[in-house]
Amino acid sequence: MRLLESGKVRSRSFLQTLASGVLHAFVIGGAVYATAGAAPGVLGEIEETSMVFLNPPPPRAPAPPPPTDVIVSEVPVPHGFQTVPAVLDIPTTIPPVNLGERFDPGDYTGTGSEGGRRDGVPGPDTALARSETYLAAEVDEPVTPVLIPSPRYPPALRAAAIAGEVNAQYVVDTTGRVEPGSWKVLRSSHDGFREAAREAVEAGRFKPARIAGRAVRQLVQQTIRFAIQ
Repeated sequence: MRLLESGKVRSRSFLQTLASGVLHAFVIGGAVYATAGAAPGVLGEIEETSMVFLNPPPPRAPAPPPPTDVIVSEVPVPHGFQTVPAVLDIPTTIPPVNLGERFDPGDYTGTGSEGGRRDGVPGPDTALARSETYLAAEVDEPVTPVLIPSPRYPPALRAAAIAGEVNAQYVVDTTGRVEPGSWKVLRSSHDGFREAAREAVEAGRFKPARIAGRAVRQLVQQTIRFAIQ
């Protein structure tokens, strides 16, 4: 037996070595040339940008507190019941129907003091009802203007062609009049309009607010406008 590695190793000739070197150089050069074109080119210059930080919007101002110079009813105390009057004269006509009137049989059970309602609304004949002021949402029939004269336009503001408005609040009593001392200006575009607006409102006549058919005091907010005709 003869081993393959035991034979005589032939040495390469000079031409074979040179040809091998040229071939390797050609292969390496081709690979370098082929991969050089794969690199991404520069598409353009990148412009410098600046970052802008926006401030958050300021918080909203809290709502103004409710007026403290008048007593406003929020949760009335349970008080009284209604009494059905006896019919002495039999009517011959159908009385007007108030579709907005609410009827609760519990108001006629006879519990409590006479004149109030079971849900806590007292009768206007009691001292509590005479001193308590209701909001428009708490009454069955809110205050309705009957006759309010046109406000006097201040001459100086009329001559200057200045228009404006006065936003005020006041209390209308059970007789339909503005209670003295209840007038309060909430906002006015010009101080010259304040007195003219007060004079017109206090000279007016109103239909008072009603709860279960009885007149009660109500806090009213109104805007009086002054416009150049």
